[in-house]
Amino acid sequence: MLRLLRYIFIFLLLSISALLAYILIPVMSDPTVDVIERKGKLIQSNQEGIASFGQMDYFNYTLRSDTGLKVLLSVRKPKSHNKPLPVVMLLGGHRTGRNAVRLIETEKPVIVAALSYPHDANPYAKGIDVYQYIPEYSKAFRDMAPAILLAFDFLAKQDYVDSSRMELAGISLGAFLVSVAASKDDRIRRLWLIHGAGESEKVINHNLRHRFPNDVVRDWTAKLLTMLCYGDYVSPEKWVQRISPRKLVVINARDDERLPASAVSTLHKALPDQTEIIWMEGKHVEPGRKDVINELTEMVFQRVVAE
Repeated sequence: MLRLLRYIFIFLLLSISALLAYILIPVMSDPTVDVIERKGKLIQSNQEGIASFGQMDYFNYTLRSDTGLKVLLSVRKPKSHNKPLPVVMLLGGHRTGRNAVRLIETEKPVIVAALSYPHDANPYAKGIDVYQYIPEYSKAFRDMAPAILLAFDFLAKQDYVDSSRMELAGISLGAFLVSVAASKDDRIRRLWLIHGAGESEKVINHNLRHRFPNDVVRDWTAKLLTMLCYGDYVSPEKWVQRISPRKLVVINARDDERLPASAVSTLHKALPDQTEIIWMEGKHVEPGRKDVINELTEMVFQRVVAE
């Protein structure tokens, strides 16, 4: 009886996946062709709060474009600075969003910015509740590159930012989404891909293995999710060559449990010849792994200050 129910569940899941794919594939066009148009012009930047911790001030902003794009941005800057400082914009996981600035403990003289994924979904939704937000999640992945560039438009106008030293760091999920933006904007002096890989579908499949032990169900689910997040269009191995001759640094962990080694290899093989690849010990970066975050922070920000 249990086996029969399992087969019925698998059949229903595959049927729903096929139906969704049939409906969505024709309307899901390449989101990378109209990035600049979707970004539009910055028409509003509302500051929503300020907080101070130690030697740092934290600001929250809502940015709006004339295209209707809305971006939630946080900025961390030293309380005392005598000249414009370099800025590193962070894109991490969809739950951390702009709160990533709170995870940075270094007091090096660098402006840190982070943005949330541009959607109105509940990032902590679980189970069946996730399905109602699928259109919002898909829209967020489509709008990610325009959102990054709109945030750089805002930062470049701030008197505390050295607009000739603006860098972008994609971390974990963010490492799959930042290459398109960097390829479209020469203001981004250097791109960091941190604990990322290529082959989005393979990575998604790998991370579903505990939830969907059945290979067929997992494969179909990974294909559907890849389609919904535009993985075939934005996966970094398709864009990294376009960053050259600007600097590109790739950092991976030797014991990363979230990324298949073959997907990491795919990214590395696609990199321009002058790319710097750094291997660090340990596991995948996560908000609760402060030792990993601190090691990465020192690695990145020491280089930003020195150069």
